[in-house]
Amino acid sequence: MKATFEGTVGILVKAYFDDTLVKNNCYACAVGNIIAHSCGYQFIPCVDSSKKRIVWESANGLYWPLNPIERETITNWYELIVLNDKDSDTAEVRKEIESTGYTNAQLFEIERAFESQKDNFDGLMAVVDVLAEIHKVDLSTKESAKLQFVKP
Repeated sequence: MKATFEGTVGILVKAYFDDTLVKNNCYACAVGNIIAHSCGYQFIPCVDSSKKRIVWESANGLYWPLNPIERETITNWYELIVLNDKDSDTAEVRKEIESTGYTNAQLFEIERAFESQKDNFDGLMAVVDVLAEIHKVDLSTKESAKLQFVKP
């Protein structure tokens, strides 16, 4: 998949309005929503109220995360890529990342922007700034994208 500014912003706008964004949750952060979309997963309303877990399902009935127990204690993609020493899991994570069209470094910047802010909205505004840099869009395009996140 070739990543585009408009496409990625669209994924995040949908996640914001569908309430599938959760800070410090590998599968529901900004990067988690981008990866879920690029892997063809759809949100299913299965939220564990104690952990606000987001669960995704593919068209063929597979659930993501595929192995939630092993990933339960890992809260960000950086840890999954760099710190996880389970070869099979790391290979699956790399496949998920490659599906987005972004590099590891770009996804790390997106994640850092989202997670470093106090709430989802501010995090998304920071992510749009990062995406604008990655895709080299002009200021008016970036500002128009930010307006898409304003709730009526």
